[in-house]
Amino acid sequence: TITGGAARFGVEMAFPGADRTKFTEAVLFPLAGLEPDGAALLDSVSAITTGLFYSGTARVAAGLAAGTLSREEACGILKDVLLLTPETAEDCLRCIEGFGAYPAAVHEGYRRVRDYVGASGPRQWERFARILTAPLMPADLADTP
Repeated sequence: TITGGAARFGVEMAFPGADRTKFTEAVLFPLAGLEPDGAALLDSVSAITTGLFYSGTARVAAGLAAGTLSREEACGILKDVLLLTPETAEDCLRCIEGFGAYPAAVHEGYRRVRDYVGASGPRQWERFARILTAPLMPADLADTP
């Protein structure tokens, strides 16, 4: 969905790259009683694992919805690609089965929002605000900046 993708992309808009690391280091780690020295590493690892998790679960959801993946194959992807434990893979699979194609739709919405808004530029926030306030269809986001 566009709104689900916009919600996910909104975090990147509010805290782009280095700003997220600075916020984690200066605010979140001290609140959690952690040493701020590990914030940059955590942000790097989190960015990679989050991207992998969303694309992996979207792939599994799309495959299950299309009938191109069996439950066993889907569970195998979750374990082998996302490196989930068997128990966590089963939990994740039950969640995907409960939500149907929604995880795939959110991932596609995120990709469309990200591509439409662009990585930087003077119209970035204007384009993002349009997504949040105007009734849009996915095809409306086809014109990238």
